[in-house]
Amino acid sequence: MEQTLSLQQLTDRLLRLENEMRAIRQAMADRLQPKVDVPRTTTARPMQVSPWADKQILRREMAAFCASLSIHAEPIGIEDLQRKMGESGLAPNELSQSIIKAREA
Repeated sequence: MEQTLSLQQLTDRLLRLENEMRAIRQAMADRLQPKVDVPRTTTARPMQVSPWADKQILRREMAAFCASLSIHAEPIGIEDLQRKMGESGLAPNELSQSIIKAREA
């Protein structure tokens, strides 16, 4: 069965197909990047009046925060961290993959 389509029919089919693809792409984008509307609970202040502009205060607060979480070690660089993870038998990105799976559950 031979079917002959006019140029207008082909154009119509192509436009329908493009519209469907656009809708699919939008649905995928919405699914991959859920939009969360977070209400603002604070107002921005200039850095001059913010106590966090003083790095000594920030360091002191971060030290207190880490101590409250029982974190007593000094920070290490990413290369050292990856090396130590490998020495401990962890696969690359194993920890981050676990975090992502927990978040998606």
